[in-house]
Amino acid sequence: MWRSILAMLIAMLTVQCADNPAGATTTPFTKSVTGTVAASGTSRQSLTIPRSGNLLLTLSWTGATDLNLYLAPASCTVLNPKAQCNILLQSNFSTSQESIARSVSEGESFSVFVENMSASSTSTYTLNIRIDERHLDPPL
Repeated sequence: MWRSILAMLIAMLTVQCADNPAGATTTPFTKSVTGTVAASGTSRQSLTIPRSGNLLLTLSWTGATDLNLYLAPASCTVLNPKAQCNILLQSNFSTSQESIARSVSEGESFSVFVENMSASSTSTYTLNIRIDERHLDPPL
């Protein structure tokens, strides 16, 4: 009888561990950075990825300025000229919000640039960084 109870307990623990493997993170990583970018200028943020997953960068601001968002390798320390920066992703719509998404791995490093397209107005912004757990498709 004790063997049956012990076997059931082991089976229950095995199922629970399979549903939530040790070290699995389900809470997203989030961080907000505020900054100011001068008229016709750029602002750079260094970003080192603290965990693997799906990265979402969201840039928001108020006012009539047009800001653009760029993701580049960490080796890119100056955005312009863009051809020399090897930009990985960009968002440059004329709205009050830009966003970039991609899969990332823990330890990767990037440069995030905010570019102000206005020749006459300084702008403040908020850059929201979110990394959600990467969901893998089950094997077929």
